[in-house]
Amino acid sequence: MADLTLIVPKNNILVESKKQEIKIKICNRLKDLNIDISKYKTDPQLILLIAELIEFLVNKKDYIDKQELLIMVISEFIGLDDNDKNIIKSSIDFVNKNKLIKKPSYYKLFICGIKELFFKKKP
Repeated sequence: MADLTLIVPKNNILVESKKQEIKIKICNRLKDLNIDISKYKTDPQLILLIAELIEFLVNKKDYIDKQELLIMVISEFIGLDDNDKNIIKSSIDFVNKNKLIKKPSYYKLFICGIKELFFKKKP
């Protein structure tokens, strides 16, 4: 039988697929934190954390709207009404204008990778 993974979706289907993959990764990371996200739904620190995760995972060539993705991730955990969405959008604008969203440097990623390689816990 032929390998069906050789046929790759294009355009909107590919973008939507990447959005869902990124959303799943971010949701898993937030679940690993073991906090009640419903308490922090409009907290700037949660918005900044999710924005940094999105910045790390999304490439420019993916053509993904990061603000829409952030709102989609938060609404995955909590039902948002229009007022909450407006608050989150204004928080995103504030964070973006003040350049608070930082992408980790390649040096830091390299060092963390080396530490994980050498100091990995053995089963």
